[in-house]
Amino acid sequence: MSIVPTERLRHDPQTLLYQFPSIPAVRFQRLSRDYYFWKLVQIAERIAAITGRLLVPRECLHWQRKQQFRDRQVMVLKSSFYVLSEAEMTKTELAKYQAAIGGSHGESTD
Repeated sequence: MSIVPTERLRHDPQTLLYQFPSIPAVRFQRLSRDYYFWKLVQIAERIAAITGRLLVPRECLHWQRKQQFRDRQVMVLKSSFYVLSEAEMTKTELAKYQAAIGGSHGESTD
């Protein structure tokens, strides 16, 4: 299970410049920013998986727990994630994490 939506990484926007040379610069920049953000999150998630932990979005943690795990914070652009094991997470945090996994696959930032 991944917090990265699969549809966000389906198409690399660099090929759009070749296929559609008249694509507006702002549109291309938004597509590129979104693609590379999720690519970086995917890399951070893989590194967390190597250590046997989960990459948890900051929205899933209480502010006091965020301060407690400040040394495990990973910043991807302007978003914060925390590298935690399932045993360290409370029931509420685990439920929020499961909801984030289920809800992240349909969101759109455009």
